Amino acid sequence: LQLRPEHLNSWGSAHGGVILGVFDILMGLSAKSIDVKASGAITIELKTNFLRTVNHAINACARATRCGRTLIFVEAEIFNGDGQLAAKASGTFKLKYPGE
Repeated sequence: LQLRPEHLNSWGSAHGGVILGVFDILMGLSAKSIDVKASGAITIELKTNFLRTVNHAINACARATRCGRTLIFVEAEIFNGDGQLAAKASGTFKLKYPGE
């Protein structure tokens, strides 16, 4: 995500809500990738640790780490433009299927 002025807090860094939004979308997509029949993923729980500021661009990655009977556990990281780890997250997601 290339940051624009509306993404920034009063110190000129990415707002925490923007970072959380990126995590939620990316981790939901990672969870959904486990089953091609799923139409989406519902966030059950999301925990975030902020480690550094992000000033220009957000680069992120996520991976589903464990699948239970109905829940998927996902971890993700966000890096700043210099490639430094800026935030980490873990979350639990439930897949949604057509007709539910």
